[in-house]
Amino acid sequence: MSKLSGLPDLPASVGGESIPDFINFEIVGDGKLPARHEVPPELDFSIKKSPVSGLDSGKQFDEGAVWYPLRELKFACSDTGLGHYQGHYDGRSTAPVGKLSSTDSTGLKLNKDQYVVGFRAYSNNNIIEGVRVWTNDGNHKDFGKVQGPTEYGKDPEAFFVPEHHEVVNFFGHMNDDEHIHGLGASYTRRLASLAARAPAWYGSYVDLRSIYVASTQGPHSAT
Repeated sequence: MSKLSGLPDLPASVGGESIPDFINFEIVGDGKLPARHEVPPELDFSIKKSPVSGLDSGKQFDEGAVWYPLRELKFACSDTGLGHYQGHYDGRSTAPVGKLSSTDSTGLKLNKDQYVVGFRAYSNNNIIEGVRVWTNDGNHKDFGKVQGPTEYGKDPEAFFVPEHHEVVNFFGHMNDDEHIHGLGASYTRRLASLAARAPAWYGSYVDLRSIYVASTQGPHSAT
């Protein structure tokens, strides 16, 4: 094993406790790292993407996925296709994309208990004529020309996120005329899904605090 030179002398111990020699080390065993284990689905909070509806070529846009939760989304359609998208989050917004301005758009505001669980983009002759968005409360919002079943999970042409997941942004592609001709959605597991895994005896914070206070004050200090 070669020894690095030109380095200052490091103390061998501090306060009587020895310090490992990180400079002059030896590899023991076979030097192989332990095998990686797959993350259980219920603990996988990575951001995933849906298939692109329409074309996956041209100028790409994809912003906001890590800013979730999504608070509002805006689309604008004209006779020449989908021409605007913008996502709004707490304290920030994605850059508006498309030929049309935000003044031409229609929005879907999401309250704190509401989130997007599915969408369908309606393509015709390489342009997107409309978008339908589903929320977790069973409602939907239409932008432009749409058709097909409106009930959640019933449209085979739509994309719906897995259980306990939510859409966190929309991404896609634009043509040379800045019309959106490809649209997809990024989604992730909701943090709230962890609550279902918590033992029932955890109870609320207030209940636990009351038990702790009572146990530390003794039997004669109860009010």
